[in-house]
Amino acid sequence: KPVESTSAKELITTPVSVFFNLAKTDVANPKDLVNVRALAKYAIDNNQNILVTGYADSSTGTPAINEKLSLNRAETVKEELIKMGVPAEKISTAHNGGVKLLGVDLPIDRDRRATVQIVE
Repeated sequence: KPVESTSAKELITTPVSVFFNLAKTDVANPKDLVNVRALAKYAIDNNQNILVTGYADSSTGTPAINEKLSLNRAETVKEELIKMGVPAEKISTAHNGGVKLLGVDLPIDRDRRATVQIVE
């Protein structure tokens, strides 16, 4: 049984990504919120805190635009979590402006995202 609880904990602590279209702050595909909803339910049931981190891709937009975009993307996902029943005080946000995180072998739109994760 300990193996199951370890893998469940790993699953829960793995960040969930929500993707966005270029220069947009609304969720590109509502299906992305399915995994967020599961994570929100876990957070509510277990009185856990959630961290939402917004990102923009570094190859488009100015640093100032990307800073604002990444912040607004984090806030968009925070609002979705609140709608799902997560208390606002349990959600913290961060933003990282324009990044090239996910490597050259993936399309740059993968960097246009917000991640949601359970934190201590």
